[in-house]
Amino acid sequence: MGWTDSHLHVFETGDRYYGVLDPEWDDDEGIYDETKFRLNQLLWYEKDYLKYVYDLGDEWEHKITLEKILPFNSKVVLPFCVKAKGACPLEDVGGLWGYYKFLEIMRNPNHPEYEEYKKWIGGEFDPTAYDIDEVNALLADIGR
Repeated sequence: MGWTDSHLHVFETGDRYYGVLDPEWDDDEGIYDETKFRLNQLLWYEKDYLKYVYDLGDEWEHKITLEKILPFNSKVVLPFCVKAKGACPLEDVGGLWGYYKFLEIMRNPNHPEYEEYKKWIGGEFDPTAYDIDEVNALLADIGR
C-alpha cells in the first residue's frame, strides 16, 4: 500500500477478525492472531474476499478479492501485483475525507494551506502516479 504499518489494522471475513494482538490492550477478544494464518486459509474459492481496514481511527477500507486461482508455476515470484490504479494516499492524512481535502488543496497553489501541505509531503504529489514495477520489486523482497 505504501504505508508504514504504524497504525492498527484488521482483516475481516464474515464475522471473524484477524489482526495484531496487543498485550497492553484488553479488548483483543474475538481477534485472531494474523501471524498464525495465511491468505489461502481465509480465501478458498474464486470471488471469496476479505476486508482490510487500516488505521482504525481513519478507517481506510480495502476489499481484497481472490480473482482467480492459477496453476502452480515455480518460475513465478509470489506475491505480485497484476493491476493498480493511483498513488497511495498519504499516511495520517485524515482518512478518506482528509485525503479529498488534501487533493483539493494541492490542486490550488493559491490555497492558504498549499505551502504548508507541500512542505509536509516534501514536494509535489501526483495522485495518478503508480509504479507497478517498483511495487512488484518490493513484493518480491517480501516473498523471499
